[in-house]
Amino acid sequence: MDPILNTNAERLIPIAEPWLGGEEASAVRQTVVDNWISQGPLVKEFEHQMALCTGKNYGSACNSGTTALHLALHICDIQPGNEVIIPNLTMIALANAVLLAGATPVFVDADVNSDVGNISLEGIKEKISAKTKAIILVHTYGEPVEDIVEIIDHCKGMDIKIIEDCAESHFGKLDNKMLGSFGDLSVFSFYSNKNITTGEGGMVTTNKLYEKERLDRVRMHAFTPGQHFCHTERAFGYRMTDMQAAIGLEQLKKSTKFMERRRYIRRMYDEGLKDLHHMNIPKMAEGSANWVMPLITMSNDDRDNLRHYLAHYGIESRTYFQPMHQQYFLTKYSNGDYPVSETLSECGLYIPLYPKLTDDDVKYIIEVLQQERI
Repeated sequence: MDPILNTNAERLIPIAEPWLGGEEASAVRQTVVDNWISQGPLVKEFEHQMALCTGKNYGSACNSGTTALHLALHICDIQPGNEVIIPNLTMIALANAVLLAGATPVFVDADVNSDVGNISLEGIKEKISAKTKAIILVHTYGEPVEDIVEIIDHCKGMDIKIIEDCAESHFGKLDNKMLGSFGDLSVFSFYSNKNITTGEGGMVTTNKLYEKERLDRVRMHAFTPGQHFCHTERAFGYRMTDMQAAIGLEQLKKSTKFMERRRYIRRMYDEGLKDLHHMNIPKMAEGSANWVMPLITMSNDDRDNLRHYLAHYGIESRTYFQPMHQQYFLTKYSNGDYPVSETLSECGLYIPLYPKLTDDDVKYIIEVLQQERI
């Protein structure tokens, strides 16, 4: 069970908190004044700006990161009988989206060299079959998939789509190239704990105009121009609103400042925790999106004890994801052993890292961790 925060602690520090201000409030108010609160011109502008920021030509906004995944799979024509490779240590949304598409999820164990659960080419090779039609690569906790170029090269000529999941890695980079610019399609989430937020919301980005046009069509029931209630294919009600896009556009304006602050806080953690010997501090990749601050303890008991200790001092934490093969409704898709995922899930946790944290907040968390001895 998640520990309960001590409300009498010196500080109360949540695991995540969006940084919103008067600019976002004014932008949302203007959509009300303009009487355009559903999908409209601000969604179109947000799509354009987000695509530019992440290295793709086009964006198609929707109402969540999960629906972005489902839309990406849908326009890849994923269907029953197909297999989609996903990380075993990841957010449940991936498996759910694959099941929504009617396909079979295939789990790949975390790479032994990854402290956050990212998968590698070697692991993927073991799971590719004649039924594989897509691979979803996740930059888990904001850390880039280091093998992504090699994975894409390996899959060329195999009729396998590469979907890049950037839900946790807005504005991260690999070899100075934006995360989100590698895959055939890339998906983003704008949930309130992400690097920029629209409250709820998501987006699929692509370089192909015909994919953009199809994404736009199927996210709104595939209405036919001139024959409004004639629908061209199976489709969905996944639209984003202009109220959300108004927030997103203001957040994009602040994104450089947000990311600089995240890097600064991560450096504070790395310096302040470098002498701890009873836990592992995962190394930050050069282009990390610094979504959270991960820690790895020596055992499951150590991890749980540490979380209760932090909660006593008012510091919220989260465990790493629970592996897909351990989710009760997904056990039937388990195929093999997943020792790295299991170890990371049992021993991994993360602590607050977001721009609204003050220097004093970060120093407080560091001091609490320095004093703790399991």
